Amino acid sequence: MKHIKKLIFGIAAVVPSIALAEALPEYDLTIQSIFAIINGLVCWMARASYTLMVIMLVFYGVMYFFSEGELGKVVKAKDGVKWAAVGILVTLGVYTIIATIANAVGVPDVSSFLPLSC
Repeated sequence: MKHIKKLIFGIAAVVPSIALAEALPEYDLTIQSIFAIINGLVCWMARASYTLMVIMLVFYGVMYFFSEGELGKVVKAKDGVKWAAVGILVTLGVYTIIATIANAVGVPDVSSFLPLSC
């Protein structure tokens, strides 16, 4: 029964994509256009991540401010700030990884992968 469900789900996932591929005109994807798509996605996700991290920093900062010295609230607020900082560092690490891979593959303008040039 499990295999039948997987087969049905697989067919249901593939058939619409085939129909969509036939309906759209053909595109000539080059390695540069694929990198441009990846760059756009990474920039969008990084902006969303930075926005979320700033919201977290403000939220946990306000939580720390209003904790009034209660140990449980202070610890929770400090942990939240710590994890927001870790999230920012991970997001910046993604740029480093992508720029390194782009440089290894031979993308001519690796500076377009820097966070400030999105």
